[in-house]
Amino acid sequence: MVTLSLKKLLENGIELIAKDEVFAKVVNWNKYFISNHGRLIHKNCKGKYRIVNPSITSGGYLTYTLSKPARTYNGKKVRDANGNIKTQIKCNSAQNMVARMFVYNPYPRMQYAIEDLQAHHKDRNRQNNYYKNLMWLSTEDHGFVHRIKRIAIYNSETCKYRCYNDIESILKKIRMNIFEFRKTVKLMDREKMTVKDGQWIVYLINGVYVSIEYYSKK
Repeated sequence: MVTLSLKKLLENGIELIAKDEVFAKVVNWNKYFISNHGRLIHKNCKGKYRIVNPSITSGGYLTYTLSKPARTYNGKKVRDANGNIKTQIKCNSAQNMVARMFVYNPYPRMQYAIEDLQAHHKDRNRQNNYYKNLMWLSTEDHGFVHRIKRIAIYNSETCKYRCYNDIESILKKIRMNIFEFRKTVKLMDREKMTVKDGQWIVYLINGVYVSIEYYSKK
């Protein structure tokens, strides 16, 4: 991973927004650097580094537009009929750019191409692209997570539910990954191995009463 030094950032008037902020070169885009907090820097033709402002999609996600010469031929940039250098333009979601550089991918690479995975915001704030707030999910797992309105653990001694803000805390307690958890929930639903308590559906998994309130019928 190629990163920008603090000295280089300060020379260009760029200050860190947190002590742990790091800018890493974007794969296949040599003049762009994404930080683990979701900020993007571009190195222009004069060698100056500047912060790139993101766009906001209709869904509330942050995106960046990247551009570079489309290709070279014998070391020369290719030009169109008018003599203009052809460029390659790509729009990337901020969360996927951060996740690619800084977030561990638990899925087997032989079964899941990185292009087929999606970066999920744990706190459901679509503009919080801090790397610790992101996790990789397959399309199926992501759909399952977004059907969950609330998730909690039921305490049989106090008869109370303790809600959690992110699903990773639950996964650690039941010692499962998200794929195993989704499959287990699906099996228990099918075999009617659950208990319904008001809006909660309770699953006994590895000795833990995992309770889920869904937005809608699964």
